[in-house]
Amino acid sequence: MRAVLTLILIVLGVLVVGLAVLLGLSLLVGWLLTLILPFTLFEGTLLGLVALIALGVLAVNIFKGLPLPDLDTPYTEDLDDFKDIPEERIFKTEQDRTLENQYRYEMANRVYGEFQQNPSEFSAMNDKQQQELALRLADIALTILKQKPVTATRLNLTANALKKQMQKMNQQPYSDDILDTALSGLNDYIFENFEDLSESIRLKDWHNRLD
Repeated sequence: MRAVLTLILIVLGVLVVGLAVLLGLSLLVGWLLTLILPFTLFEGTLLGLVALIALGVLAVNIFKGLPLPDLDTPYTEDLDDFKDIPEERIFKTEQDRTLENQYRYEMANRVYGEFQQNPSEFSAMNDKQQQELALRLADIALTILKQKPVTATRLNLTANALKKQMQKMNQQPYSDDILDTALSGLNDYIFENFEDLSESIRLKDWHNRLD
């Protein structure tokens, strides 16, 4: 019972404060109107009250008409609008459906998605060439991750790490622009799949077949 009374008092208090603020603003508007128009303070206050109520109703209607964000939809950068690399480029047979190849495919698609988000930077490459580049970058990233110690707590990649790995593989490092674009997708994927990747680093289960 005491809780109900407390709630009622709080509601009444809010209403009283709200009315006091509304009347105070109305008086202020009314006083300003008396300075520029031939109104009495009562008339100016009444007109100010009507104007404030009208503005409040208008604001509520405008707010109700605004679209609300879909909080249930995760932030995916509209990935559904992008094309994926054909699965057959990696999964040629059922034996190819390993955990390592699944990581490779998903990481390559993230990189390919970044390429599609920046078409002006890759206009000289057709889709197949972009897909091939994305797969190579995913291979390099995955090679680095597989070399991480089992106690690693940070898996994020850097452009310098990619360049060093490419040199170890006797490959010419790509430009910083390409690497930076690729890293945006790769590190997003690593962040979202940190637990799974960490477990694979610990268990060395890269070649496990997928169900």
